[in-house]
Amino acid sequence: MKLQLGKNLAGRPGVKSDKLFFRGWIDEVFVADEALSLEQIRELMQSSRLKH
Repeated sequence: MKLQLGKNLAGRPGVKSDKLFFRGWIDEVFVADEALSLEQIRELMQSSRLKH
């Protein structure tokens, strides 16, 4: 499995490749081993952790 952050994988013809990357800062990254529910996503946004 490959994880890429900040790259636009949808690329468009005629668009320079340097325009296909996110330019900015990524503050937090969470990796989950399963799909998260809307409630779990809200929980992460508010407290940066999940209750288990």
